[in-house]
Amino acid sequence: MGVVIVDGHPCVRLALSALVSEGTGISVLGEVADADEALRESRRTRAGLVITELSGSEPGFDGDFLRRLKALPQSPRVLVFSGSTAPADVIAALSAGADSFVHKSTSCGRLVDAISKTHRGERVVWLREQETSPASTPGDLSHAPDLTGRENEVLALLLRRYSNEEIAEQLVLAHQTVKNHVSSVFRKLGVGNRRELLRGTPARPSVPAAGIGIPQLETA
Repeated sequence: MGVVIVDGHPCVRLALSALVSEGTGISVLGEVADADEALRESRRTRAGLVITELSGSEPGFDGDFLRRLKALPQSPRVLVFSGSTAPADVIAALSAGADSFVHKSTSCGRLVDAISKTHRGERVVWLREQETSPASTPGDLSHAPDLTGRENEVLALLLRRYSNEEIAEQLVLAHQTVKNHVSSVFRKLGVGNRRELLRGTPARPSVPAAGIGIPQLETA
């Protein structure tokens, strides 16, 4: 299953296409400029992965677009490649169904790694390139450490409104270990509690995590 690349800028699409083809060996099935084209092309090609921007400044590139992508008959995995480090944007992308979130400051090597991991079903949340990120500002995640594999698993369940006890059972972890991971996720994403994390997310789905597929990730 190949990749559809979505970005409003032709040069970005061209660069991503070359990076995917040369760096991962995954076929690029299409390059499109807007959300409607992305939905049509993803449906037509049965893409396994969509790489897209998510931005309030670009019409159509919002949480609803991600939800429509994930609702396609053959639901693709989605990697959001964004220039935003605002906590609300990161959380909005993940809660709307994005499988991975990678900041645009990341190196080409790390981006190739993130694309490959997402394509094979893993979740990646990389908020910035550690070596080159600029000074952070309030409400900015540019200096936040990346989430570990285990924290990504915990975040996936938090976004499905699982309690700490349910997360512990699902991941076969001690309750205190889960509490530690939850606290670390909150700190890295710049939120104070579950209410802030889940603000604006849909109600918990009725399907258990085992039925909708928690990504298998390397653990910390």
